[in-house]
Amino acid sequence: MRRWAVIAAFGALVLGAVTPSLAQAPPSGAATGPADVLVLVCQQAGAGDLVVITYLHAIPHAQAQRDLAALARASGWKVGPGHVSDGRAPVAQRMMMTSATVVIPGVIRPETHLLPVEPFLTAFRPYKRLALIFNVGPDFQFQGPRDYADNNVQIALTQGRTPYTYQARILNPQFTRLDLPTAQAAVATTAPRRPSPWVLLLGILMAAGAAGLLVYVLMARKMPPPGASTDAPVEERTKIST
Repeated sequence: MRRWAVIAAFGALVLGAVTPSLAQAPPSGAATGPADVLVLVCQQAGAGDLVVITYLHAIPHAQAQRDLAALARASGWKVGPGHVSDGRAPVAQRMMMTSATVVIPGVIRPETHLLPVEPFLTAFRPYKRLALIFNVGPDFQFQGPRDYADNNVQIALTQGRTPYTYQARILNPQFTRLDLPTAQAAVATTAPRRPSPWVLLLGILMAAGAAGLLVYVLMARKMPPPGASTDAPVEERTKIST
């Protein structure tokens, strides 16, 4: 449960820093500003993949559970009730955010070479802007679409290597199905984008966290066990005084 809380808080931090930049100009009436929902999918070996859904604002927990149920219907995955919690945004401490965390088997299927963008767009279509981050293994061979737009949705791959990051706009929340292309060749290719500043922030935070953990471990090793005397032996005190 502690790992879930840490990842959810990290997702909230990234969500607050996201400023989407789609390749195409926003259509008339499209939402602008940070994503309303950030979905973080971490591929795991074993029981299932970790999915963390972080909302820009605090929402009723029943609403988050309804969104998880919608994800189950849209994907056919075995989605449990998950763990829903509220917390203060790391950047704007006055703002509360809600996160839902769940382990789902088979979200990332490397043999398909695709990322499951469509189920998340379908399940979260009531929200105007989404950010989807997929953290996959180094051997994942991505062959999915990079940019796509129709009357229902608009998506752009803004980070083309792990973690793969999509920014999406929901243009028509009443759609019943999507027909996203299933191959990169099915859409026009675009010039590679530079990693956005918030993706660079992601790397900095991960490096800083690792460095902090290393310092903690080293300091813990140097500290005496509980109850042990911190006084130097008599022989050492004698040497020091002479």
